[in-house]
Parts: sequence; structure tokens; C-alpha cells
Amino acid sequence: MLNKIGENTANWSTILAHSLCSRLDVTTLRLWESHHNSKDVPRYDELIEFLRDHCLVLQSIAPSKSTDSTQRRERSTVVHTSSESSRKCLFCAEPYHLPFKCYKFKGLSVAQRVEETNRKRLCRNCLSAGHYAEGCSRGSCTKCSRKHHTMLHFENAPSSFRASKTSVPQTQDQTRVAGQSQPHLSQATSKSQTQTPIQPATQTTNSYPVIQASSQHIPPHPTTNLHATVTLKAVKQSEAMQSSPRQVLMSTAIVRVQDRFGNISFARTLLDSCSEFCYVTSTFSKKLKLETPVYLKVQGIGCGSVTSTRLVAARIQPRVPAISAFDEDMQFYVLPKITRALPISPVKVSRLKIPTDIVLADPSFGEPGPIDMIIGAEFYLDLLAAGSMKLSDDGPTLQETVFGWIVSGRTSPIPENIPETSTFVSTMVDLQELLARFWELETCHVNSTLSIEETACEEFFNKTTSRNKDGRFVVALPRKEHIMEKLVDSKNIAIKRFLSLERRLDCNPPLKAMYTEFIHEYLLMGHMKQVPEECSEKPVYYMPHHAVLRPDSTTTKLRVVFDASCRTSTGLSLNDALMVGPVVQDPLLAMLVRFRLHRIAAVADVAKMYRMVLTQPGDHPLHKIVWRDSKEEPIKIFELTTVTYGTASAPYLATRCLKKLGEDCATTHPVASDVILHDFYVDDMLSGADNIKEAKLLVKQVEEVTNSAGFILRKWNSNSP
Repeated sequence: MLNKIGENTANWSTILAHSLCSRLDVTTLRLWESHHNSKDVPRYDELIEFLRDHCLVLQSIAPSKSTDSTQRRERSTVVHTSSESSRKCLFCAEPYHLPFKCYKFKGLSVAQRVEETNRKRLCRNCLSAGHYAEGCSRGSCTKCSRKHHTMLHFENAPSSFRASKTSVPQTQDQTRVAGQSQPHLSQATSKSQTQTPIQPATQTTNSYPVIQASSQHIPPHPTTNLHATVTLKAVKQSEAMQSSPRQVLMSTAIVRVQDRFGNISFARTLLDSCSEFCYVTSTFSKKLKLETPVYLKVQGIGCGSVTSTRLVAARIQPRVPAISAFDEDMQFYVLPKITRALPISPVKVSRLKIPTDIVLADPSFGEPGPIDMIIGAEFYLDLLAAGSMKLSDDGPTLQETVFGWIVSGRTSPIPENIPETSTFVSTMVDLQELLARFWELETCHVNSTLSIEETACEEFFNKTTSRNKDGRFVVALPRKEHIMEKLVDSKNIAIKRFLSLERRLDCNPPLKAMYTEFIHEYLLMGHMKQVPEECSEKPVYYMPHHAVLRPDSTTTKLRVVFDASCRTSTGLSLNDALMVGPVVQDPLLAMLVRFRLHRIAAVADVAKMYRMVLTQPGDHPLHKIVWRDSKEEPIKIFELTTVTYGTASAPYLATRCLKKLGEDCATTHPVASDVILHDFYVDDMLSGADNIKEAKLLVKQVEEVTNSAGFILRKWNSNSP
């Protein structure tokens, strides 16, 4: 169809293949790369043919079953952390049991049972939730063989009051069938329920009463038709009190966690005497670093199990040193998740009347929050102290521990004010409103918002970036000051890594020659300077470096990469102390699609883009390296003076300077400004124009602007000579 209207689709293969590959799972993508096994750009039809064959293979393979002989011998442990189940009997609010065994339900009359079943939205055939009688496959009434439960059978009632085939009132559907329309009603009375005896509700075209549901317990049921009728009936405050579940508080504490490098974090911990070991979530364990591989199967109530494959060590202390002198090394098994947020629902702490002269282990024990750790029976009894007090006969208990006072036990139900009124509402949902709501849900709203760190990084760049007399950008490294001050003793590991590199280069003379040439080029271009060995600058960071060979490159066969992720004696690296910054350039896919629209294409890239951006002198001590040309010479110390490949902030600083250049030239060079802002992906330019005249103007303006900042464009290419 597109070809018929003059749109050439012959060259869409690359974009379609790229888009499809980006949506494949890792296993299928690996098989496709092995199947393709070529440096040529894959074609879309080849990819589709491969996927068809792969689907046939998957359909013919039966799922494999593991045998007992191949299963791994597992070490298991037990943890019995539990929280209150939300499943209660719908009629008496006690622990769940079948409705026909409920003493409260059995004590009702048949008419009241029918009303309660409708109000709870239960199946009239099996008294279960989640479906209705017309779709229920469980038996029928033993007295009349109709589709309703025997407990809902009317012995002497008229036939119009017996069960029909459906358990959902069909007031709207059957009204439409009869050719009538449902009126809009709005009536509210303020009569107490105690003044109105329980009677069958107003009968509709269905043989059962209208559903009566309390807004306190049952949410509005979704309807599939355009007309929706909801009838609400209030309940007494005393009945709401009886059905309110009693809540139990678990013993939680905020503890001070110190890893082996001395870094401090605070964790919300559950004190559990029924856990055999101590556990920590995988999210929090990343802060502790240096995990040890283990294999532990953790079993809980109901024989549910989860496997831990990592172990971390930490020193546990009270959140405030003044609470106690407790200081203990513990080992924690890492689990993906420990439990849900505790407590289950907020607790009004003011009602508990906690004494003001005690220090709570968890000041926010009444607010639901995530649990980071469990301290189990191995240490539980060692944490308890002598103090204990009961707040009330029906309230929780305070227990003194080395972390402060913990609050644990049941809490009294909190009464809620429920108006005693009966409300009848009939509404009509407009088709246009439903369609509008559907399209709102299906629309992708992409709001590009920056995180707090990315916003701080942008503000820092705007405040500290300048251009020198040659027009080149001078930037400052976006630091995390609280981590930067912990960078100590990085020189020893840098020297060890260099000596290892030196031995490798001695075994490969051609590689050593290219490596030495690269270092000398750094010196000649002023991108590196030699400094005295002793210096007083703080902080200081030494970066190890190594070679990356690129035989296919037409310009740089060898690139020296500096390892700013090498950890110091504190377990932190320079990259840990630098802000990464946001992505400031357009997505590659959008850029490629725009590139296909140009009749005349123009491509190029920036030579040594990162090294064209200078860093401020105060940041030079963070870019130290060691080098010597031969073993006969002493090891020398150098400082890099430009943005360095391998640091976390380098991509952001380089691309942000390019974007800043495009913004600055918007009035003087509008064509170049648009290209720099939208047609650059890192250091590669993918642009073009509709004719040769516009293309020449584009190239001229772009070169003028980029040369003014030291960004030299090279490897120009075009589809037009």
C-alpha cells in the first residue's frame, strides 16, 4: 500500500530489523547472532525467516522435567515470620471458614441469608466469592435441584421469590429488553437501621431482591453495560466495630549498620525469635558490598521456601550510641524480599499513651514501612533487657532492648464514624466518556523528568562551566562530597596494576610501541602533565589504565582506557564519588528515522571529543596515573587535564558541552544549532538536507561552530559527491 502511494519501503529493512531485535529475549537474540554470524547489516526478511524456524523448533520440544538424581543437595533452614492474614469470614469476621459452617450465617432466616449473599456479592450456588451462579459448576439445591444453595431455599415462598439461573440482578439488562429505560433516581433518607425491620428489598424483573451492599465492606462492582445501578445501605457503628479485624504489632527497631569499610547505614529491622538465622533484603545488601557465595534454602510456614545464594557481614549497633553499648558482628543471608510493609495498616500512636521518658527502638513503629533485616533467634535473647510494661489490658506491650523500647502485641480496633443513612443512586455512563477514558489509558504519556541527583548535576554544570580564551570548554567534576572525602590509599593498587601491565607490554613489543606512542601523544597535546611525587592536594585518586585494541578502526588502533572504578582501601572508587548526570541527546532510533528523510546525507564524527573538554585545575589530582617508558626509569606520576574516558561523568560532561555549544549559537548559526542539538549521538553526526545547496550551508556552519570550541569534525561522508 505504501509503495502504491509513492513511499519507497525497500530501504526500511535496517530499521525494522533493529526494532525487532531490541524486543527479543536474551536467549533468542543470542541464537540469532550465532545464526547470522556476519558483519553485514542483517535484513528484515532473514530475521523473520529465522524466527519462524525458531518457533517451529520450540513447538516441537516438550518441556524438560528434572529428576531427583540431578537435583542439587540443599541446605535448609526455617524462618517463621508471619503477619495477620487478610482473609476473614465475610459474615462473622473471624478466621476463615466455609459460609455454611458460620454460626452467624446459620442463625439468619432464609430471606436474610439471601440478602447477605447478595450484599457480599457471593455465588448463590456455592456461597463463594469471585463468580456467580450461572457459571458455577458445583451441584445445585438438594430440595428443588435449582441453581442455588440449599440454605437459600424457600420452603413456602411463592415461585417469584425462588432462585433463578443467575445470581446477578438484571435490572438494567431486562429493562432494556422490555423496551423501557431506567429513570435517574436520587433519594436519600436519614432513618436509622434499628427503626427499619429486615424485609425483602424491592423486587425487580429478576426473581431475587436488589443487591444491598455496604460501602464500608464492598467496593463498587464493575459493570460491562453502559447503565450501572448501585444501591448503598449503611450499617450500625457497633456492627462495624465487631467486624473490624484486630491488628498485631511486630517488634521492629531502627539499627545502625556498619560494613567492613566503616560506611554507616540505617536499617529497619524485625526482631524475630522464630527465625533460625539473620536475613537481609537484596536491595539493602548492595550497601554492604563484598557478598560471599552460599547456598541456603529457607523454609517457612506452610512449607513455603526461598533460596539464598549470598551472605554478607555487618556490625550492628543501636541507632543512637547513647541507648546502649551493644556492638555485635552478624552475618545475614540475602533474600529478594523478607516480608510486606509492617504494620499492615497505620496505627494511631496517640491512642496508646506511650510514656514520654523512654527511647523507642523504632520511632515510626505505627507507620507502614519496608523491613530491611531480620535478626533471628541466634541473637534475639541477647537483645532483651529487664524493662517491660503493659500499656493496657487490650493494648500492646513495651519491652526494653539494647536498641531501645520495642512495641509489640495487639492493638484495640479504632472505631470509625459511619453515617446511619440509606442512599439509592442510579447513574448512566455515557459511551463517549467510556471511549475517552479508554484512550487516556492507552496513550503513552512520556514526561521526561530528572531525578534529584540529575537536577543537581545540571545546576552544577551551569554554575561551573566556562570557556577559555581559545573557546574550549572548562568543566568541573560533579562530585558527591560525602563520598569523595573517603577516597584514600589508591596509589598502591595503581602501581601494582601498572607493573602487571608493564610485564604484559614487555612480552608484546608492537603493543608496547603503540601504548608508548599514545602516552607521548597525551603529553604533546597538553592533555597530561608530570607532577612531583609528593603533593598536598586532597583528595587524590590514582587511576590504573590498560589497552583496548580496535583493529577495525580507521583512526585509532589502540585506545588507553583509565579505570576510575578501581576501589580504594575503603571499598570506594572515583566513579562512586561522581554524579553520572542525565542523558541530554535525542534517542538513537528517532535520530535514525530523521536521518532517513534527508535526500542529501552528511555524516562525520568529532576527533578526540572527550579530550577536547578541559577540567578545572582543582580536579586534576583526581586524575593521576603512573607511567615510565622502561624498567630502568623510576615510576613517574602524571595528572590528566581533560575529561577522561572511563570516568562516570565523562559522557555527560562531553555531550552537555556539545549541547551548550548548540544553544549558544542558536541566533548566529541557526542551521548548525539545530544539527548540534538534534543530530549528534555522542560524537557522531547523522544529518542531511533536501538539496546540495542546503547541505553545503549545513557543513559550513557546523564546522565553524564546532571548530570554535575545539571540536574538530573528521571522516566526512555523504551520498552526494
